[in-house]
Amino acid sequence: AGNVDPVVPFKTQTYRDGGQADEGGGIPMCTLRNFPHLPDHCIEWARDQFELFFVKSVKQMKKFYEDPDAFVSDLSSSTDMAQSIFEVRGLLSLLAAAEKPSMKSAGQMSFDFFHLLFRDKITDLTTAFPETARVIDPDTKQDKGAFWSGHKKFPTAATFNADNDTHWRFQVSTTCLFAAVLGVVPQKQEGDDSWCKEYRTKAWAAQAVKELTVPAYVAGGVNTEGDSAAGGGVKTDSKASLLELVQQLEGYKGKPMPKLEEADFEKDDDFNFHIEFITRCANLRADNYQIANSDFQKVKLVAGRIVPAIATTTAAVCGLVMLELFKLVMGKDAGAFRTRQVGLAVNTYTSFEAQEPKTFISGVEKKVPRAEELPGDAFDAAGKIKAEYVLEEAYAAYPEKHSVWDKIRVPSGSMTLEAFKEWLKTEHKIKLNTWGFVLGWKRVVDEENKEMRVPFSSTIYPLPISINASLLPALDAPQGDAMKTIMGNTAIPQAQKMKYLSEWQTAKRTGKLPGSAGQEIRMDMSLKDILSVMEIKAEKALQDGSIHAKWGKAISGLSGRRFWVIPSDQTPSCETIASGEALEVRFMARIEVPLTE
Repeated sequence: AGNVDPVVPFKTQTYRDGGQADEGGGIPMCTLRNFPHLPDHCIEWARDQFELFFVKSVKQMKKFYEDPDAFVSDLSSSTDMAQSIFEVRGLLSLLAAAEKPSMKSAGQMSFDFFHLLFRDKITDLTTAFPETARVIDPDTKQDKGAFWSGHKKFPTAATFNADNDTHWRFQVSTTCLFAAVLGVVPQKQEGDDSWCKEYRTKAWAAQAVKELTVPAYVAGGVNTEGDSAAGGGVKTDSKASLLELVQQLEGYKGKPMPKLEEADFEKDDDFNFHIEFITRCANLRADNYQIANSDFQKVKLVAGRIVPAIATTTAAVCGLVMLELFKLVMGKDAGAFRTRQVGLAVNTYTSFEAQEPKTFISGVEKKVPRAEELPGDAFDAAGKIKAEYVLEEAYAAYPEKHSVWDKIRVPSGSMTLEAFKEWLKTEHKIKLNTWGFVLGWKRVVDEENKEMRVPFSSTIYPLPISINASLLPALDAPQGDAMKTIMGNTAIPQAQKMKYLSEWQTAKRTGKLPGSAGQEIRMDMSLKDILSVMEIKAEKALQDGSIHAKWGKAISGLSGRRFWVIPSDQTPSCETIASGEALEVRFMARIEVPLTE
């Protein structure tokens, strides 16, 4: 099947307006973590391990060296013990390898991760939920049946076997990728099909493994958020295991940071070990759970998000695209364009008239309360809620009847924040209330264990509170005395006193006073400079894990651009100041900020 969706600026809806293909909400996290039952589950999990091994581990190491005390403190207070233990073990392996980079140390890292993923984590799971485990209702204590039933497959821990094709190929691909991260071998160049050729054999892998040490098993926790409790398992002291690992980590404090290079996933190079690693990793996972293995090409399709097509459908779609292009050249209106869907296999051919772009207008939102929360006299004779009990909240759209194609163009990127605020007021009759700039998105798991993308922002207006470290009490003071000092200090504005107390508590814990990063936002700062600060903050947030690498930064690459556009769903919060009641501007057009004069 194929389809053509014409998108013409200012004449038709955008692809997003037309409804992007439903992504299905993704695979529940508990399925990926502990209970896969399909080959695709293993492939998606393996793709995440690639990111964890060759990208996130390097970022974690940089974060550790930048502030070891804060890093250790965050780990010690972690609520996800299972993930923290895994990450610290991986980081320790990387730090050990980076001290003396070699193919052997890269191979030891690979060997460590083999046992961590396919032996230890499986052992943790079967210890917590043995094969005889039962599901017990936490309220009624009723036995609801076997835990390992339905889609839940009871797993078996792996033992490395150099004669097993999946095992030795995993060792080879992982070793070479870690060697590239450590700088032992040069980075793979495009077109170089002989890269690491001498390490691609079963004989090399078998000989290399003989010189490696089988890591000791370290008991970890099991994260089964969203799953019913089961009885019969043995609980491990995850906190004690984590603290023991953290003590090992502190041994690297004060040492120079090694220079490492992250991997950049590339699905189209069959010789760079990226898809090879994911294939072997996915099949090892599948073997743990007695799931069918996947071949290289299937993994490439799934992990690389490749949608297969055949030549006949592609040719038909290209012809239909050309028909729409002729209409564009002829200047036709939206009604002349057609969305086409073709299904050659089932002989279907449908056309739909392209829709004009959706416009946003001011209006009134009616908030109807729940019937059970209202008194009996809130209903009329027909049983409907009376109008006086329905809340009405007016809102504005600015500009009125704008579409996603429209933009509010700022005259100059050199305009200061103060001037921008005044410009909105005088030219557009709207008042700037707050402005939280979206740096990127963090990952949150909801109650149903589904992954959600949540914006991570940095405040531009009102100006963020700047802490004057000289006004903080001594770090060795008791907390009660520190609070009294802060509350009695007239130099600290009343509204900022709790913020100062929070900063003092952080400083007392870390031993470091808050300092100036040279990135404070000021009212006399130009919009161009503010965007540059946001770009720096976004990169820092990505490096320290505040925003998720899967979705990346919301701002980057300002250098060389002629302008930057703030999307409509990320514009500042404003309200109208025209005659009459001030209204919240709920829908605002994109804002274009020039970066060159």
